[in-house]
Amino acid sequence: MPATGHSLLVLLAAAGALWGDDPPDAIRQAATALGSGDAAAFVAAFDPSTPGLPQIRSDAAELIRQADAQSNIEFGADTGDSRAHSLELNWTLRMNSKDTTQGRILRQAQVLCRVTQHGGPWRIAAFEPRDFFRPPHVAGAWNVLESAAAALSLGSAGEFLSYFDPSMPGYARLAAGAATLVTRGEVQSSIELAENDGSDTSRAIEVDWTLSIVYEDTMIHRGAREQRVKCRVELQGKRWRITAVEPVEFFSAISTSPP
Repeated sequence: MPATGHSLLVLLAAAGALWGDDPPDAIRQAATALGSGDAAAFVAAFDPSTPGLPQIRSDAAELIRQADAQSNIEFGADTGDSRAHSLELNWTLRMNSKDTTQGRILRQAQVLCRVTQHGGPWRIAAFEPRDFFRPPHVAGAWNVLESAAAALSLGSAGEFLSYFDPSMPGYARLAAGAATLVTRGEVQSSIELAENDGSDTSRAIEVDWTLSIVYEDTMIHRGAREQRVKCRVELQGKRWRITAVEPVEFFSAISTSPP
């Protein structure tokens, strides 16, 4: 029986390995296939009777389409006999989305897996949580920042603030600064993505944010500010909201030349 507590780094798995000799090999096959983008080999690691297999198969195929997904697995308890084993493991997925606005996503879960052998290689016969391989859906975090930037260009401090959690540190200063900023003239606000990392529910996003005050008739700049802004964006219920921003002072009034 394989030793417990060891760790598998799928990135180092040998190509062309023969799976099926040991109970954990079914897990290794699934993880390696996921990392190499081989949906057929991933599904082949499962017994056709696995509960929820159609959804697991669909999720994995879509995940492979959307992202590069590499695994790190720490095996824990392993109990069973010559025909069936129950495995406990900590599985970490590091997903690098092909959509740059979704960035990098880290997903971790304690997985319970049952593997069986019926005259052939070991196969996964049960897997929980069944939605572990779901494709990431974190584009909403970036959309919130785009919407906040656009609200300033519309001169709407109220709409801008609606994308922030009122309980976040510095919210009062943010609100006062934004309210003053939009009174100085027509605002041009734009962002460019620099970093986007985090989990399925919490994102650390850095943007290069540019603010300008322009003459409304000529669109000539009266004042401008540009800076790297760091934001924490979290999923609250079904809505993404900005829960931290640094520096808050970036959204204070801009000194302008006389009209």
